[in-house]
Amino acid sequence: MIIVTLLFLVATESIQINMVRPVANTDFVVAIDSSQSMVMPDYEPSRLEFAKRIALKWLSELPATTKISVIKFSEKATPVVPLTTNYFEVENGIKSIKVDMNTSGTALGDAIALATSILSASNKQRFVILITDGKSNTGMNVTDAIEDAREKNVVIYAIGIGATNATIRWEKEVEEILRKSGYSGNYTFSLSDLDEDTLRMMAEKTGGKAFVVTNE
Repeated sequence: MIIVTLLFLVATESIQINMVRPVANTDFVVAIDSSQSMVMPDYEPSRLEFAKRIALKWLSELPATTKISVIKFSEKATPVVPLTTNYFEVENGIKSIKVDMNTSGTALGDAIALATSILSASNKQRFVILITDGKSNTGMNVTDAIEDAREKNVVIYAIGIGATNATIRWEKEVEEILRKSGYSGNYTFSLSDLDEDTLRMMAEKTGGKAFVVTNE
């Protein structure tokens, strides 16, 4: 009886089979700091590799229809992957980011401006996930970049990689090495100057959130 009924329904086109998939309503730009301080080993195996590993884990949780772009920034911001649903390309783009040892700046304003420009073509919610361990000291004014993002409905989630006990130990070891090398001048050594106020400002102005993390 069941077989006959199903055959009848198929013959009269009364059965429809639909595939249901989650639909993404947000496009993302992942902006990763690649400045010199991201080479520090206080996060295993380094700050940059730590950030990349977490970004890849987050990527695996998203609906397959989510569009993602990847950029990196140090003295300037550089696109790595355009806005795409090709997760293989996104993963490879994140993995390809290396610390830029030839520059000494962190251009947060440039990173926000580039991310905002990339998202301007999106007709969905627009989010930036920005990961950094420093403060802006070059490039576009951060306040201007934040205001432009706010006007274009771009929401910024700022993640600051903060100092830990391991950071303090590592900096002291380097200072000791400098002393033993015979250096007698005055110096200030710090690679963990995170600007938490600016991270909070960029989040609050755009409707996002700011976090300072010390572990995965």
